[in-house]
Amino acid sequence: MNRSVCIFLNVFLLVFLNVANANEWLNLQVEKLSADEFGFLEGPAWDGKDKLYFSDIPNNNIHIFNLKTRTFAKFLTDSEEANGLMFDRQGHLLMCQQTPGKISRLNITSREADTVVATFQGTRFNRPNDLILDKHNGLYFTDPSWSENRPQKIRGLYYLNAQGKLDLLADDFEKPNGLTLSKDEKTLYVVDSGSFQVRQFEVVAPGKIKELNTFAQLETDNPNQDSNADGLALDEAGNVYITYRHGLAIYSKAGKKVTQVKLPAAPSNVEFVGKDLYITTANNLYRVQMPIAGVRFPQ
Repeated sequence: MNRSVCIFLNVFLLVFLNVANANEWLNLQVEKLSADEFGFLEGPAWDGKDKLYFSDIPNNNIHIFNLKTRTFAKFLTDSEEANGLMFDRQGHLLMCQQTPGKISRLNITSREADTVVATFQGTRFNRPNDLILDKHNGLYFTDPSWSENRPQKIRGLYYLNAQGKLDLLADDFEKPNGLTLSKDEKTLYVVDSGSFQVRQFEVVAPGKIKELNTFAQLETDNPNQDSNADGLALDEAGNVYITYRHGLAIYSKAGKKVTQVKLPAAPSNVEFVGKDLYITTANNLYRVQMPIAGVRFPQ
């Protein structure tokens, strides 16, 4: 086979694979799993086995979706307006509890909880929203507020290291919300519900960040309204999944838009279970089978 034919076949194969991959993104199917029985869902968190946990904020509960039986069950009542959830390496459920303004750690067997962090400079947090554990067992989390009547005058992005030292990383957000790390944990992505810009920070060292350029500018037909940007997830290719008022936007690690997934209702958050992407909205849980598997934190 001569060189020109080899080049042609290589180019053809590359184009074919790109088109096939593009078709995979275009043919995404949204599956509704629940029946409008919830108040406002948030914080989907996979236990690494066969259960997906999520919060129902106004009803003050945490529920379980069994991935094998595809059934729902109430797990915890009086969750103190739990929002973001995440499992740690020991299998305990970390909860952003908005009513007391703290992050707690729940033993899912005994249902007993202890406080992870509750104050900054002697004052309780506003309404802790979302969180992510890094490979050093450090915890990044956001603390927005939805009114001017709040304990903390700042709306902050924080880092709690494994030894319990708490640092304020940024205080210039309007409504800091969802966050995630890149797979190599060298980049931290944070959304602001009050802005259509998704910010990215270089992780210089655990809990030490340096702001980079804006990662993505979410599309909208009305820039005067809040984006309601909320949850973030990451796949194995480095694509970043962003929920906001117009649906689920997916951006490459270079900040280029890959696709937009339209949903029956505005999404609040997302969680990968392999290639299955679970999406929460106000009243329902949805599933979308993606062409790429997701990254689960902590890694």
